Amino acid sequence: MKLITLFLFTILILFTGCVPTQPIQVGNTQPLSEDSYKLQETFDLNISRNEVFDNVLEFITLKVADTKSGIEFKDRDNGKIIVKNRTQSSSGKVFGMVIMVDIYYTLQIDVKENKIRLTYSNFTYVDERHSRPLNNPQSNTEKKYFKKHLVQSKENCKLFSQKLLKFLKTGGGGDNW
Repeated sequence: MKLITLFLFTILILFTGCVPTQPIQVGNTQPLSEDSYKLQETFDLNISRNEVFDNVLEFITLKVADTKSGIEFKDRDNGKIIVKNRTQSSSGKVFGMVIMVDIYYTLQIDVKENKIRLTYSNFTYVDERHSRPLNNPQSNTEKKYFKKHLVQSKENCKLFSQKLLKFLKTGGGGDNW
């Protein structure tokens, strides 16, 4: 048992000694274009502006439970809600286990009569050591992973949009008790 513990401790020391403490700068890492870095969707609804606004607030309150997330701004007169939210993206497998990373983003919801526009932006990779916008990779390897995380995050955002749309079309969370 002591031999196994010593072996694992030695491997841990070797791996931690090989991890760079500062990001490696590579000359060819251009920030991703602003258009590829956000997602915007517009939906037509047969629902009044105030009802959409109230139901969106209810949906966000029910579905966004992360303590770092939630409603940052709401303005009924201008029909605008800004939400900080989180999704997860697969970073690959280690020893057969899927490693998930947190991607935070900003969701701006604009409400007009019979319309809603959802704009997802500011996708940011967050881990224990740092947070960095997905559009600003520090190396070519990071650029590859950030693009992958961005694609997965956009797909998750599209699913979030569909859930919100379904919630709005079915009259919100109210039940007729």
